[in-house]
Amino acid sequence: MKIKIVAQIINENVVMKNLIKNLIKNLFLIHINFYLMILILFSIANCSNHQIKINPVFSYGLLSEDTLKYKIIEPNKFKLLKHDSIQLDKVGMIHEFRNLVDADLKINYVQYIGYQLGSPDKLRDKIELLGREFMLDSFFYGESYSDTSEPRKSALNAVYKFTFSERNYLCFYIQDITNPNAMLNTEILLFDITQVNQLRLILHETQASENLKCFGDFNKNNKLDFAYWSFGNDFRDTLEVFELDENKNLFFKDHQHFIVIKDSLNNYYWDIHHYQWYGSEMKNLNQ
Repeated sequence: MKIKIVAQIINENVVMKNLIKNLIKNLFLIHINFYLMILILFSIANCSNHQIKINPVFSYGLLSEDTLKYKIIEPNKFKLLKHDSIQLDKVGMIHEFRNLVDADLKINYVQYIGYQLGSPDKLRDKIELLGREFMLDSFFYGESYSDTSEPRKSALNAVYKFTFSERNYLCFYIQDITNPNAMLNTEILLFDITQVNQLRLILHETQASENLKCFGDFNKNNKLDFAYWSFGNDFRDTLEVFELDENKNLFFKDHQHFIVIKDSLNNYYWDIHHYQWYGSEMKNLNQ
């Protein structure tokens, strides 16, 4: 009988210990869950007061809220004036297509189809503007151009007229379609046409985009700016700013401001951790 009572007491003690252990365990879990709940609520409140910043998809529209007032002349508005076939002894048959772009400014876009190495300079693609000729190969090749350079094929994709600070500008976007898959194959030509008898070419640069919003007044100092997007290494590109000096008709680099653009999943993102733009905060980055 005594043995049964002792055994019963031992069982009751074991049960009691288990109950106490489970109670302590449950109290501990309640304590942990309570602090987790407090932490979650604090995080939610903190996020509501501080907007979470993510890298937005880059567009020139993010650079400034102001937009230029412009008129675009699209290729479907070009008018074919003449098509000639020119027979050359050494080269063969070359076809010349002369397109009227704008009658008021006497803009013609002249293409030559079928030319090869050895074609004379006068039979290379060109822009005719106010009585002057601008051979496109000289822009595509830059300083490396010579009369022995292989002729390039071009496409005039867009022409813009716009006014800024009481000056008139004309902008051409010309693509080198010899290698259509190249990332940097569009040449920008920017002319100051304020005085038509003093035509000035003030910019020719290779650009990754054909968006006119690469021009603007980003720092609000009433001077024309150019946002130049250049491709770099390790999927990191840089957008740099150049400001026009109207007295010298040249763009000068602003070394204090830039944007790093990241290439990811076939898209381009503004790296909000690596940039220095005008103003302490870009209001429209997270809109």
